[in-house]
This record gives sequence, C-alpha cells and structure tokens, in this order.
Amino acid sequence: MQQAVKDYIDSTFRIFDQYEVTDPSILAEIEALRGKYVRLAERTGDIMGFVSAAPGEGLYEEFTKLTTKIVMRKNQAAAAEQKEAPKIPTVSEYVEQYRSGFDEVKKHPERRRAIQAYERLFDLKNRTDDLLTAEILMEREHLLWDLTYYNALDVEEARLKDMDPLFRSTTAAILNAIAAVRESGSAEEYYYNAAVHEVKSLYDRQEYQARMLAAVNLALRLIEFCSLKRDFYTHRDNALRKGFLKGLIAKRQEIRKILAFSEYALHMTFEDLMEDEGVKIWLLSPQIADDGAALGRVRTAMHPQNYEVFREMIEEEIRPEISVAEILKRRPKKVLWYRP
Repeated sequence: MQQAVKDYIDSTFRIFDQYEVTDPSILAEIEALRGKYVRLAERTGDIMGFVSAAPGEGLYEEFTKLTTKIVMRKNQAAAAEQKEAPKIPTVSEYVEQYRSGFDEVKKHPERRRAIQAYERLFDLKNRTDDLLTAEILMEREHLLWDLTYYNALDVEEARLKDMDPLFRSTTAAILNAIAAVRESGSAEEYYYNAAVHEVKSLYDRQEYQARMLAAVNLALRLIEFCSLKRDFYTHRDNALRKGFLKGLIAKRQEIRKILAFSEYALHMTFEDLMEDEGVKIWLLSPQIADDGAALGRVRTAMHPQNYEVFREMIEEEIRPEISVAEILKRRPKKVLWYRP
C-alpha cells in the first residue's frame, strides 16, 4: 500500500478518537469500515486509484453515517445518564458533559463554526440557572443539533479542500454529504437526507465519469487524427501514404460518432464540453504531479493551446462535408503540442 494512502486512512480514522468510543459494537463497526478502506487501498495501489474508487464503494457515505451515529449515541447516552441521576444537575454541570468534545475540537482552530457551536452551548450557564429553561433553549435554538451540524460541515469541508475541485468523481460524495447536513434541521431529517444524497452522489459520479471518458476518447482520436496528417506529409512511400489516408478517413468517422454519442446520450455538445472545466481538462491528458497526498491537486497536462487546435479541427475538418484532399490542403492556425 502506498504511504500516501496509509497516511490518508490513518488521518481519516483519527477523527473517531475524539469521541472516546467504548461500545464494542461501535468499535467493531469502526474496524470493519477501516478494513474496507484498507482492502480498497490494497486493490487500487496508489492514492489516485483509491480516491477514484472510494465513492463507488460507498466508503464516504458509510464514514459520514457512522460519525453521525456515534455523535448521536454519545448525546443520547449523556442525556440518559442525566435522567438516571438522583441529583438534578445545575446548568453548568449539564453543559460540562460536552467539555471533552469541545477540548478535542479546539485542537483544530480551523473548525471555527464547530468551536462557536460549543461556545453557544456553554453560554447557557450565563443565561439561566434553571435546567428546564436551559433545555427549552437548547431545543428551541437547536444547540445540540448544531454540535453535529457544524462538526460535520467543518470535517467534510476540510476534506473537500484536500481534493481536486474539478475531479467530481471524488468530490461528489463529499459535496452530497455536505448538502445532506445543510438541508437538515434534526437527526431524523439528516438520516433521510443522507439516504437521498447517497443515491444522488452515485448519479453525479457516474455522470461525470461518463463525460470524462467521452472527453478522453475524443482527445485520443483527435491526436491520432492530427498524427495521421503529420505522417502523411513526412513519408514519401506511396503505400504508407495510402494507409495514412485510409486511417484518416476512419478516424474522422470515429470522432464524428463520439461527438454524436456525447450529444445524444450525455446531452453534451463539444461546445458544452469546452464550457465545463472539470471535463475540459481531460482533453489535455492530465497527470498527477504531486506525491499523491494532495489527492491530485497538482497536475501536469498538454499545452492549453491544444484546446484551440481541437476546436479548429472539429469546426474546419471533422464537421464539414469536405474531402480528405481539402483537409490535407488546410494550413492549421496553430500546431498541436504533444507534451506539456
């Protein structure tokens, strides 16, 4: 397993340490989920393969659900202990049960919204001495729900920042997890919205991958088309040149079929593709250039001039009903760059 993948898994599961889980069944669920992460990492090998495959395995959704389950159980257990206690606690004693969670969150200053949610909860002791009034305020102002709400947002949005924002195959699950939290006002609403957005993330990921593959295939054929024209001009052997001409005709038909399929099945014209930065980049054969820890945020790619080369080829040579001879007589305005 690549070290970057191991570090990513370790940092992901360290989040559970703050909750001090002791329930054997929950601990078993955590280990089972970690096992799924590890097995996927061993299958995929590197960090890019892992983050590309993880959404399809439902790992991000399982992680979010398990985190929410732990938080809710912790809150319920704390509430149950308070009910069983023979002595009615003071407001200060009641809110202090959340101190350990607050201390853990404070270790991450960037989670400012979660910190503020805890501060609003602790401020109850300055607003009232009556526990019943405090509980009414907690319910009315959603103070306990805010702990889950803002904790989840801060954690998921931090993970999102570590990902390539254009690579929606990996960000779809996180974006939908965030949407599920934002659309919820209670744990019950969240369970429902999480299920809805889990399905939506699957559709979003598959749609993006379909568009991405269409762009990759289109780029490959356009490069081959351009290479055939180059080979025709650089060789003098008539047999070879005849083969290049046949290949040029066949490749032109392949490109037309890809364009037609994209428009029919994906509702994506070439112009639509060029407007979508997350799909457009795949025309330049991007490659990860960092060590993988940043999940592919740093990439190399072919020269952006190729965008205009591809556009010109499609508008002047692929779509028009002109002969191969006319195509070969054309002088392109810009040349194709094969390397970054």
